[in-house]
Amino acid sequence: MSETTIDPQLSTNRQVPQFVAAAHNANAHSKYTTIKLWLTSLYFLMQIALTHADSLLDFVAAGQLGSYDEIRGELASAYKDAGLSDVANFIVAAS
Repeated sequence: MSETTIDPQLSTNRQVPQFVAAAHNANAHSKYTTIKLWLTSLYFLMQIALTHADSLLDFVAAGQLGSYDEIRGELASAYKDAGLSDVANFIVAAS
């Protein structure tokens, strides 16, 4: 999915999915709808990161990825990407 910068008042120069920018730029939707689409896209990105973390743990439990210590950094990164910095910090600190 390509990304475009939208109105700085809404995005503070963050990159957002093209469908969000198109909704805003075409004035097809209110600002509320644009923000709702932005939050929905963030939610899906968080879900992808959590699914990645879940898969890592499943593969370790199944014996397909080695040990927990080997995936600790990647697991912490996935939780951080999902917005769970405290969980990521705990994983790193527990080494």
